[in-house]
Amino acid sequence: MAITELTLRLLLLFCPGIITKLLLEKLTEGSDKRHFYFILYSFLFGLFAYALYAMISWLINSLPFWQINSHLTFLDSLLKPNSTINFNEIIWVSILAIINGYILSFIKNKKFLHKIAQSLGVTEKFAEVDVWSYILNSENDAKQWIRVRDHEKNLCYEGWIEAFSETFKENELFIRDVKVYLNNTGAHLYNVSGMYVTRPNDDITLEFYALDES
Repeated sequence: MAITELTLRLLLLFCPGIITKLLLEKLTEGSDKRHFYFILYSFLFGLFAYALYAMISWLINSLPFWQINSHLTFLDSLLKPNSTINFNEIIWVSILAIINGYILSFIKNKKFLHKIAQSLGVTEKFAEVDVWSYILNSENDAKQWIRVRDHEKNLCYEGWIEAFSETFKENELFIRDVKVYLNNTGAHLYNVSGMYVTRPNDDITLEFYALDES
């Protein structure tokens, strides 16, 4: 498929928004990767970055000892096909977009928006995409020690979770210091330093036997 001049212009102008969106996808869980939302969020993040750039430029120019060129050419480049693209502006806005991506990722990973909404009684929803992520992302360290019951193979694995998949759909676990037992009798079979576990959704049960109940 040929890339038109308009498409290339839009890609260049909204490169900052694309950068922020890509950082959010890499650094956070549950980011919507559908094409429509990728384009929409890239557009919104791009507009935000340009607006932030314009505000910072205005603030710098308000200082008596420091003046810079604060004319924002983004709208002209977007609305006027024959206008010249200001690459210096795109570079500076892209730097802001990287900073925005890290800040937004921090806010999302720390679940600040949901915590504020819950404290205000606005919602009881949690920030994770499903209960699997909610439990395994819990701030209670004791939750890391689990029993994984593999019903199909009649085995039970005890250990602590070092890594896990983003959603229950994949239900991948990497557990350490693993003790393996027969599920029906509890007989100890062997120990292993690490184990990768993934099973069909109806064949696995997780027991968090070390949860702090105080």
